[in-house]
Amino acid sequence: ADGGEAQRLTSIDTGVRWAEWSPDGRSIACLSDIDPRKKARSRKARPLADDVQVIDTAFWQFNGLGSRIDKRHHLFVIPARGGRPRQLSDGLWSIGGPFPLSEPVCFGLDGQWLYYLATPDPADDWAAARRVEIFVIRRDGKERRQLTDFGGMFNAVRMSPAGELLAIGSLMEQGWASPNRLWSVDPETGTTRPVETGVDRSMGDAINCDVRFPGRQHEPWISSDGRRALVRVTDRAAVRLAEINLESGALSWSSPEDVSVLAFHSTPDGASRVELRTSMTELPELWVAAGDAPLRRLTKLNDRLLAQRQVFPGLPANVTASDGAQVEAWIQGAAQGKRPKRPLILAIHGGPKTVYGHAFMLEFQMLAGSGFAVLTSNPRGSDGYGTDWAAAVHAHYGERDYQDLMEVVDHALEADLGVDPQRLGVSGGSYGGFMTNWIVGHTDRFHAAVSQRGISNWESFFGTSDIGYFFSPEHIGALPWEDPGRYREKSPLTYAERIRTPLLIIHSEKDLRCPIEQAEQLFVYLKRLERDVRLARFPDESHELSRSGSPKRRMERLRLILSWFEERLAPGSRPG
Repeated sequence: ADGGEAQRLTSIDTGVRWAEWSPDGRSIACLSDIDPRKKARSRKARPLADDVQVIDTAFWQFNGLGSRIDKRHHLFVIPARGGRPRQLSDGLWSIGGPFPLSEPVCFGLDGQWLYYLATPDPADDWAAARRVEIFVIRRDGKERRQLTDFGGMFNAVRMSPAGELLAIGSLMEQGWASPNRLWSVDPETGTTRPVETGVDRSMGDAINCDVRFPGRQHEPWISSDGRRALVRVTDRAAVRLAEINLESGALSWSSPEDVSVLAFHSTPDGASRVELRTSMTELPELWVAAGDAPLRRLTKLNDRLLAQRQVFPGLPANVTASDGAQVEAWIQGAAQGKRPKRPLILAIHGGPKTVYGHAFMLEFQMLAGSGFAVLTSNPRGSDGYGTDWAAAVHAHYGERDYQDLMEVVDHALEADLGVDPQRLGVSGGSYGGFMTNWIVGHTDRFHAAVSQRGISNWESFFGTSDIGYFFSPEHIGALPWEDPGRYREKSPLTYAERIRTPLLIIHSEKDLRCPIEQAEQLFVYLKRLERDVRLARFPDESHELSRSGSPKRRMERLRLILSWFEERLAPGSRPG
């Protein structure tokens, strides 16, 4: 901490993915990838080709990580001064369960026990993707046992200074729409008790932001007396920091509703805290809170850049939907006064359980700065507005969510926000890509569209996506062989013949979440129909292209989007 040259502590061939200090500071727990099948192969005849993978699980790949057949995250402990790491866990399962987690392991108070998250039945494909429990193991690797019988999915575990475990997790009662709550766990018996806050919001970060970067979340933070916890909660259109009284469950907000906290860290006594904050008009910067002093911005890394650019705030464009529900929406770059009306681009977020709102989106600022108005909203299916709102699209894709989006556009045109009704565009990624495909197959009101990393065929998605086999049944409402008609009805590919809107399809070749075959099918259908369509393929990129792709490819993606809309939404241009 005083500077000087860093000293390398580990020499694990597969590197280190995560690390945590022991309470006494004498050792470090870390995760690393191992090949759990290597020992079994060494006892059998040596394979004639080492690169052949024999797969016996449906959950064998993961977007951004590739094949997991020969890779599992396992737990090691190493002396703080360096030395030979001790491997504590092994097997055909991963610490943290099927998904990479920020806080999958913690030490007990005495440093002799470690608590970690894992799936209890890794051989069961369905259970492995929907159940993560807390396990405990001695620091010497002995006496491993499952601690909890929660029945849902934990995604973070921390040890309270008062000797109690706190975990964040969901019982999955409403599937992937279920909120993440705070749970108190007895470290001896594994008994779980919800910390009732009385707030129907999900803990975690669901905000869309294309200028974020990875970091540890350290959640939940727990005060030194064990009475308070700090967590981030997606509340409407922002990720807010919340303090929870662990005795009463009372929740109070520690950050405003027009700012998103992308990460935070606090001193053990809670006297000082650093937050990584962003808003619609502010790129991420560090802020520090110390005692009762006002929050102070610590860094100014982006001030010079922003001083050279016009930044567009989001003007509220909220809508009362036809069923009486309130849908939050914003417009960036609307024409002011008597200026010429601008083309309007409806932007649709992914998830669908994410949100647009109070975070910087470089893509929208670029479009607004290039003469477009950008309309964003949080229709049914979004996070931040309660469990029922998030669950509303399950088995009902393209229904109420589609109506919400069309009514948001209607409102923007009727409210005299300076947009041209003859120059409308639509764009979205992932679920937003699905919805873009769906929209252009159900209306001709848009004059240009950009579909990114989306779904066109639910039936093939079921068998090719890294999450398809458990995501599709919940979001379509059945298995493909149970109701093939339903899968066809909900697939945008079914309506390809109706598509007349010029369509640019952007997709990454290593996207395992929505595989590129989804884009290829729609592209070939539309080419055979002689429609105006292009497919942009991005090599060596995953589903995360817009957020964490290589800088040049991210820039090229933005250039393609801007060029497509400039060509087709210029004054007087109309679809062919």
